[in-house]
Amino acid sequence: MRRAGLENVVVNLYAIETGIDHPRRFTFLTFIDNMRAAILAGGLIQAEALDQNVRALGAHLEDPETMVISGLFYQVWGRKPD
Repeated sequence: MRRAGLENVVVNLYAIETGIDHPRRFTFLTFIDNMRAAILAGGLIQAEALDQNVRALGAHLEDPETMVISGLFYQVWGRKPD
C-alpha cells in the first residue's frame, strides 16, 4: 500500500482460532495422510516414526487447551495523498 503511494497506512491482523469442533482443526493430519507416500519416498523419515509423530500430533490437536489458528486475515487501509 505504501509502495502504491498511500499514506497513513494502517494494518490490523486477525488470527482465527479453530475450536475443538472446527473442521479445519485437523487439516494438517489430512495433509500428512494425503502426502504419506511422497513423504516416505523422500527417505527423510521411516513409516514407524511418521506414524508415531502423527499419533502425537493427533493427541495434541485433540487437547481443547491447544490453540490452532486456521488462517490470518489482514485489514489494511490508507489515504491517497491530495
